[in-house]
Parts: sequence; structure tokens; C-alpha cells
Amino acid sequence: MEANAVYTVVIGLGALIGVMTPIIKLNNSITKLTTLIEYITKDNIKQDERLDSHSKKLDNHEIRITKLEK
Repeated sequence: MEANAVYTVVIGLGALIGVMTPIIKLNNSITKLTTLIEYITKDNIKQDERLDSHSKKLDNHEIRITKLEK
């Protein structure tokens, strides 16, 4: 009877480790992806601000060119 209990515990621990290992790896992957997405989002915001600034300058030049051509 005691051998069955030990066997059951060993099998249970093996099954638990078999299930927990992929879950831990998945959790780590999700954490890395979340960090990467946050970095990309911040970088994208900076790019948008720079593009907006350049667009305003280009619009200003277009207005000046139009006035000079008249």
C-alpha cells in the first residue's frame, strides 16, 4: 500500500512538472512580448511627433512658395 502512495506522488509530481513547465515558458514569452510592445508603442509615438513636426514645416513651405509664385 505504501508503494502505491509513493508511486502516485511521483507520477503526480511528474505530471505537475510536465504541465507547469510550458505554462512558465508561456508566461515568460508573454512578459517579453508585452515589454516589446510597450517599447514599440513609445518609439512609434516619438516617430509620429517627428513626422507631425516635419509635416507642419512642409505645409509652411508650401504656403510660402504659393505666395511667392503669385
